[in-house]
Amino acid sequence: MWLLCAAVIAGPLALGGTGPWARFALEAAMAGAAMLWALAGRRDARALLLPIGLGGLLLFQLLPLPDGLLMSLAPVSAGRWKATLEGMPSGWSPISVTPAATAAAICRAFLGAATIAAATSLARTPAYRRWFYTALAVAAGLIWAAGIAFPVDPDNRSVMGVFSLRGPIEFWKTPEREPLQTAGFCWLSRVKVGGEQYQADDAMNGDGFGTYIYSNHYANALCLTLPAAWALWMLYTRNRLPSAARGAVLIGSMLLAAWTTGGMAQSRAGTGALVFAEFVYLALIAQARWLRWTVGGMAALFGVGLIGFMLAVQGPLSGLLQVLADSFTISLPAFFLDSRVGAAKMAGRMFLASPILGTGLGSYGDLYAVMQRSDHTMYYAHNDYAQLLAECGLLGMAVLGLAVWTLGSRFVRFCRERPPEKRLIDAAAWASLAGAAAHAVFDWNMHAPANALIACIVAGLALSSVVPRSSKPAADDGPAGGLWAARGLFAMAAISAVPLLARDAATGVTLNTLRRANTAARVAALKPGSPSAVPALTEAIALGAAEARFDPGAWPLPMMLGHANLHLAEAATDAAEREPLRQEAEAWFRMARRASAATRGLPEPLPPVRK
Repeated sequence: MWLLCAAVIAGPLALGGTGPWARFALEAAMAGAAMLWALAGRRDARALLLPIGLGGLLLFQLLPLPDGLLMSLAPVSAGRWKATLEGMPSGWSPISVTPAATAAAICRAFLGAATIAAATSLARTPAYRRWFYTALAVAAGLIWAAGIAFPVDPDNRSVMGVFSLRGPIEFWKTPEREPLQTAGFCWLSRVKVGGEQYQADDAMNGDGFGTYIYSNHYANALCLTLPAAWALWMLYTRNRLPSAARGAVLIGSMLLAAWTTGGMAQSRAGTGALVFAEFVYLALIAQARWLRWTVGGMAALFGVGLIGFMLAVQGPLSGLLQVLADSFTISLPAFFLDSRVGAAKMAGRMFLASPILGTGLGSYGDLYAVMQRSDHTMYYAHNDYAQLLAECGLLGMAVLGLAVWTLGSRFVRFCRERPPEKRLIDAAAWASLAGAAAHAVFDWNMHAPANALIACIVAGLALSSVVPRSSKPAADDGPAGGLWAARGLFAMAAISAVPLLARDAATGVTLNTLRRANTAARVAALKPGSPSAVPALTEAIALGAAEARFDPGAWPLPMMLGHANLHLAEAATDAAEREPLRQEAEAWFRMARRASAATRGLPEPLPPVRK
């Protein structure tokens, strides 16, 4: 419990946990907490087996399948592997087009489910429940204060005035940062090296708000944590302050929070989600019937409008919207034509092309560039539901449907069994969950490590707000040996994820080193008088080659090593040194192709010069 509370507070302060080692620290806390919880006492077997079952289902995406079966279950993956491995031995390939990314995503999905199970169980103890809400409230205060103290700095592009987000070539592009530390969008630039060129990601850097690199993630973090602060205020001032004063402070803080996310952070979707969470919280705690129905009706209208937006703009009715606009010569608002809307539509196309099992958890960003064929790519669908549908197909939606059914039934019971005056605390978890669910339609918040962790804690608090129908734990119904086996398997799965994710963190650091070295080579070619990139390239290649031995499946690693060798060959003064470097680059490119069916960045000849 203490590990999770510390992670809730520390995660947002560490740039949202987006750095490789910061992310690993959060994941290690989740794994450690889940393992200790499983082994500390007698647990409900269902709570242990559900995360294991989820991980087991998703592992099917990594199993090599014969070509015929793969074509019937995942045609997109079968076609991509066939095209990528042309001229190489083949016959069996996995559903995932990016197996290493899918393996990491499966580990994180398991840890997320395990954290929900642990938080649900722990929060049934009143003292632990109070600590969870206190940690959320403390995090809310720190996040909010940091946003007000360090708003967006459009000129310097920095976080808290310390961590610069500016790019070395063009200040709004950051080829040196990993996707999690960007705005989720990148331009695909052509980099010329000798007589060849390759495609490089020039990501759009974040705007930097508070402690977050991306202002929309800041708004989501505030939405997830601030209701806990409201709840503690309403609880501890009850019978101590007049109701009018308590309500005035509550409404004032809600308005100020909306101004922070909307007026300062300029997050439209985040502000809408926050206001929705405010409506839900007020509707749940309002004792006056007229107020409860009024605010609840506004929340219901928001939810209906959100579903309508998904159908009309991002979903199956989007074509009808365009036809109506053309028929009546109506100009669609720019909001409907936003690139984030296009990203969600692309996820729909991916699902229709491979509807049963998807293309592999964590594969959207790599596959987007292959399917879209444009000068840019989206790392995330900017709609977590659409991305899940694209990556996991109907299997993923079945799991999501089960989660929605479980939460929905618990929410109905919460409303029926708990009168408004006894909802002051637990209404906060449901309000946070509602706001996060709404915001997930417009952004990729569940991929931000700190926000994903907090969402898991909030989900556990919401689930535990309703007393189980049976007071007898399900674990008592079976033999003790079976329960111990489930506990051991759960703990083993949790602890086994740690070294895998630690390796991913080390690979992330190495990739950042390679990004900086390759970018330095680009700067040296574009800006005469710049320092030589040879020392940085040499060091990065040595580091990357060592890491590639431990993580051969991470295709960006050999791809960037190939680019670094090309740049080093171009910088060589002796022609005899160039050929071995080019051969080394080609060997790395072959390794990248074997590791993924959705690689990008392979070198190609320069187009002929027109006379």
